[in-house]
Amino acid sequence: MSNNAFSRLLKVLSLERKQGYRNKAVIGGLDKFASRWEADALAEARNPGAVSEIVSLMLGYSAIGDVTARERILDQIVRRARDATSSDALTAGKAPPPAEAPTGAAPTGAAPTGTTPTGATPTGTTPTGTTPTGTTVAEARPAPLPPTSRPAPEELPAEEITLPPFSKPAPAASEVSTPPEFAPTRPMPALSKPETEPRTPAPGQAPLSTGRAVAPGRPTIPKDAEPQKLAKPGIGGLDAPVTRLPNIGVSFAQKLTRLGVNTVRDLFYLLPRRYDNFSLLRTIDKLRYGEEVTVIGTVWELKSRTIGDKRRMIIAVVGDGTSEMEMTWFNPYVERRLRGGRAYSFSGKVDSYRGRLLMRNPEFEPLEKSQVHTGRLVPIYPLTQGITARWLRLVIRKAVDAWAVNLGDFLPEGVRRENRLLPLSEALEQIHFPVNEERLHAAHRRLSFDEFFILQLGVLGHRKQFRDRPARALRADDAVFAPFLATLPFAMTAAQRRVLGDIATDLGRAQPMSRLLQGDVGSGKTAVAAAALWAAVANGAQGAIMAPTEILAEQHARSFGAMFA
Repeated sequence: MSNNAFSRLLKVLSLERKQGYRNKAVIGGLDKFASRWEADALAEARNPGAVSEIVSLMLGYSAIGDVTARERILDQIVRRARDATSSDALTAGKAPPPAEAPTGAAPTGAAPTGTTPTGATPTGTTPTGTTPTGTTVAEARPAPLPPTSRPAPEELPAEEITLPPFSKPAPAASEVSTPPEFAPTRPMPALSKPETEPRTPAPGQAPLSTGRAVAPGRPTIPKDAEPQKLAKPGIGGLDAPVTRLPNIGVSFAQKLTRLGVNTVRDLFYLLPRRYDNFSLLRTIDKLRYGEEVTVIGTVWELKSRTIGDKRRMIIAVVGDGTSEMEMTWFNPYVERRLRGGRAYSFSGKVDSYRGRLLMRNPEFEPLEKSQVHTGRLVPIYPLTQGITARWLRLVIRKAVDAWAVNLGDFLPEGVRRENRLLPLSEALEQIHFPVNEERLHAAHRRLSFDEFFILQLGVLGHRKQFRDRPARALRADDAVFAPFLATLPFAMTAAQRRVLGDIATDLGRAQPMSRLLQGDVGSGKTAVAAAALWAAVANGAQGAIMAPTEILAEQHARSFGAMFA
């Protein structure tokens, strides 16, 4: 046994026993001590895998309230501490003396939790008889007890089952062996029908928590999962009321009206205000604090407890074959949707509590369905009272699947190709449910082009209607302007004369004039406007000068009065 990290660990464990398993042996508890101790232990251990197991046990120690269960945890830590340095004896070619059972160990006749059944090789050790170099040695550990003497998982206290034992029982002869990289690290008793046939505890045994099931191998997202197919749009097209869509009745239609949604087209153009990027997929052992990620795992345990003023917290223990973590919600409906033993994808921000990573209120959905709320860029829509984010996403998902493919595109193909634009149907699908950042940018670009294009068409149409109106042609030659120019105390600049000539040309046409005169302060814009007004009056017509403020209007009145006197 090492005289540094591991001896320090044994001293802490000894003190914890003397204090009655109150998690007071070190400041902050064993979970805080584990994070500080791990680095030193890895530098000294012969078996790094055992160090990781010890750290995991210490991190879960504070969550267990039963004294007997805590005693067993310390027993497991002591055994794994000896395993972490046991390869010294193998290197020397002789077996160390059998480890003495620590105080509070399991009674004779029952193998302590964490031992390896007969026929299975303990993780990180070599089977008896051969070392990696071929030298024959004796088994460093005492022979395991027969399988009949090992208590079944159902016979352990409920608190003990919540800990992840790191030694796996050998598979039966009729079972298919799961590859180690996908095998769950936490074996659980099987529940054939967890919803209708709960397990009955043995006589005299404390009831076990429900919702636990055998965790399958690490699940994967089905590539061919398709959303539910809906009927194609019929009469009314995109201008049909939203009640034509599934799951939208009169009540929900009235709530959608508060968001400006009355037709299917309105629903298509209810664009997300932002996106949560849950496309980063990680295994639980690779999670980092503060990340927004997606985790795919199996619900190993589902429980709830009341906190504070009758607030009910739902807790799910989720494992993916690499490790396990807790998910928490303060929503009682979550308990109805989650099922023990089923695989889900969970998306949210990684948080921490007492040194352990967890997710608070993550989005989740079963793996067998098309991913809408998790594992992707998830749209976040504006909401109103009575409309939830999950419900609105599902409604828009179904509408896009059924209606977008039949949506016509008003832009000619040549215009789309020249400007490298997506078809309208694809743009609407990607703006709501983008497959990646690049496609989202392309969808934004197409819809932005549509907005400017339609706006420009409106301006051109309005201008055409204005110019199609008949107008009186006014004579505006040099003879008309000469009396006015003679009253000016200055001679017009070349720029003023050029602009006045353009205005005279427009006034001579039988179409309304529409011009914008731009110039710096003091460049003489008012004098040019007065000259145009003079031309109208000289032809027997009327004219007016409008000013933005009363003071400026009075100033113009005095100036024009002097010019036209």
